[in-house]
Amino acid sequence: MPGMKRVLATTASVWCLATPVAADDDLLPDASEALQGLLMLLEGIIESVPQYELPEVLENGDIIIRRIPAEPEEIPEEEETEPVEDI
Repeated sequence: MPGMKRVLATTASVWCLATPVAADDDLLPDASEALQGLLMLLEGIIESVPQYELPEVLENGDIIIRRIPAEPEEIPEEEETEPVEDI
């Protein structure tokens, strides 16, 4: 599971950065930027996990868990070009 390794590595990095650091004012801006970067990374990981609807139990006992469709990405409109005529 490569995704699990990434989550564990990120969690370990956040844990290391969250531990108290020696009182050095020069490190605070760097640590703050690093934490912001890690939080953005975690947000991206969480958003990439598929979302599901509530489970539905059918009369025959089957359980259906439907995936919520992802929002389609906006496709840039192609510029209209004039057709090229063969010579």
